Amino acid sequence: MSVMPPERNHARPNDDHPWWTLIGPGLAAIIGLFMLTALYRTDLTAPIQMDLGLSGLELLMEGVVAYLIAAVIAFPLGFLLGARFLTAVTLPAIGVMLIGALLIAFAGGAGMFLVGRVLGGLGAGAAAGVTTALVRGIRHQRSIAAAVVAALGVLAAVVAPFVNQLISDALSFRLTYLAAVPFSFAALIAGAVSGIVLFVVARRPAQPGPHGMPYPSPGPHR
Repeated sequence: MSVMPPERNHARPNDDHPWWTLIGPGLAAIIGLFMLTALYRTDLTAPIQMDLGLSGLELLMEGVVAYLIAAVIAFPLGFLLGARFLTAVTLPAIGVMLIGALLIAFAGGAGMFLVGRVLGGLGAGAAAGVTTALVRGIRHQRSIAAAVVAALGVLAAVVAPFVNQLISDALSFRLTYLAAVPFSFAALIAGAVSGIVLFVVARRPAQPGPHGMPYPSPGPHR
């Protein structure tokens, strides 16, 4: 009489994450796109340029090119490590982006402005890399998750100049950059909660199988 081997549940691979893990890094990536175009108003003028005494070329190089270069450099880091070490990559990325937004909002010179844009680009690029890696790893409703994040990101980039013009006309252009702070905190909290939930699931005691063999405890490394 042959003996059937014990049934086992295979552990979930590290790149298979539930859709809600996208909330933290996805929101951060959307904020990053907002910050990219929030530099300008709808008439393509930038109030911060006049306030800091920057030329058009200086604003382009320090405000746009430096931001994009930093994002391109950080994207591979987030993409390669984000799915496996989700919390360890997402939270620092959001924190760096948050510091960058604050530096820009309170910038008193070109140097502080440049540092703020570089930090913002690094955080946005890493968050975008994590988001891309998570979307690739989602097995269920992948297309919906990708479409939602992409649509909100494009919307944020398009709306940002209008927000800048509205806020700068009513109050101060610096509040445009401060407006990203509460959303960054929301992304930070979402990323932290996701990490805690995944950690608890990964540490949950294994359930015994039908033949007394314990199932492996699923969950990605943190």
